[in-house]
Parts: sequence; structure tokens; C-alpha cells
Amino acid sequence: MPVTQQLSSGINIEQDLNNAVRFVFFDTGMDEWRYATYAGVLFLVQYNSKIYGVTARHVFQNFNWRQLVVTKGKFGNQNELVAELRYFYYPTALEGAAEGSDIGDIAIIDFTENCQHEFFLQTPYLIDAGTIAFSQSDDHLLIHGSLQTQSSTNEAGVVHPQYCTFTDLVDSGISDQNPTLRKATITFSQDITFDNITGISGGPVFNITQNKLCGMVVRGGLTNFNATIWYLDIGDIVAFIRSIDQNVEHTRYQRTAFR
Repeated sequence: MPVTQQLSSGINIEQDLNNAVRFVFFDTGMDEWRYATYAGVLFLVQYNSKIYGVTARHVFQNFNWRQLVVTKGKFGNQNELVAELRYFYYPTALEGAAEGSDIGDIAIIDFTENCQHEFFLQTPYLIDAGTIAFSQSDDHLLIHGSLQTQSSTNEAGVVHPQYCTFTDLVDSGISDQNPTLRKATITFSQDITFDNITGISGGPVFNITQNKLCGMVVRGGLTNFNATIWYLDIGDIVAFIRSIDQNVEHTRYQRTAFR
């Protein structure tokens, strides 16, 4: 879904967040079953002229980050060019409102210098004050991710990524159980071909009302065609990326949270 946005510099750009999404799968190192996945996605962002991968840490489960395969193209497989990973970051020693929260589920992939703009064909989503937003209740949202039941097949060692897009979500405010998460809801028609939404973790959440990226999915559930999805605010993700970009070991920040 291409959108036109105005950067803080006043320049207008067009970008498509869906193109920034990559399927999450891993190199097992075993010849008999070389590649595996627990489903989930990551999305590529450009921050301060550098490319990072953003996802939820729990999609790795028992895999090491070094086993992660990030393909050059969105629909590429392991036979295509694969990005070189430099490092893997996630928040630790959380304090205050963040202590014990899902902020610890943020995972950032740092790529080598060989895997920057030209490598990913300009598909990363540009992070700028004009391209990110804090959601408010009743804002309409879009999520692009992958469902575990439909996401991929492994045939002769080949991974076939498949994606899904939910376009009719509505922001329902801050989670009562976890103030660092926002809640979104959607009611599907009764002809859907899936009975759960496992696998959408790590998917970017786009605020259609404000025309900007607003967060990342961490979990969700489906009951009687009614789905609830919890997502982290983009403000927490960008704060963490900023600390990585500035090579800061400890950071404290405050942000606005709208009911």
C-alpha cells in the first residue's frame, strides 16, 4: 500500500511499508531439513541513514540469532542473496514502567556495511518525525504479517514465504494489563480460512488514520471471528534504535501515551 508522506524537512516521499517486510526463517545447519521457521516476520527500517531489522524476540524461540535468514527481496528464498548479520540487540535491565513489560521483546538486527541501501533495493521504511505516529483510540490500523497456518511450506529444502494483510483493525487504547502495549480489534467475516492468528508477531502496524507507522505486533488471539491484537508503540522501538545508533549502553526517556 504505497503512501505519500511529508518528512520533517518538508520533502514529500512515497513508500510502501509492505515492501519492507521479510519472512522469518532459520538455517538449521542440518542437511536433511536445512531451513525451519516458527512463522513471524521482521520489517526493515532506515534510521539516520542506516538499515536495521525490527522484529519480536520471541519469534526466534530456540534458534540463535546467527541462524536467522533475511533475504534481499520480500519474496526471496534461501537461494537468493541473504543479508549478512552483524549483531543482534534487545533491551535488558528494564526499569520503571518498562520493568517486566513487552518492551523486552523488541529485537533489532544490525546488518553489515555490505547490506545497506543498495542491497535491499530501497525497500526499508524511512523513520522520520513525518513517518511515525502515536496511535489514539478509534484510529484505523493495518497490519502486514504472516499466519503460521498459511505462511510457508518446506519442499526439498525450499521455503515459500506467504503474507497476509489485515486492514480493518481499530485501536482500542492502552492495554489494561500492560500499559506499554496498545490493543487493536477486528471482526472477520465467517468465510475466513484460518482459525487462529499465530504467526503475525513482529509485523508492522500502520496507522491508516494518521498515514504513519505506529508500532509492532507482539501477540494476538482469535475467538469466534473476533481478533484482539496487542502491539508495542513505535515510540519505544525508535527510542531503542536511537540508543543503538548512538552506541549508548543505557537510556532513559519519556513519551506520550494516548488513551
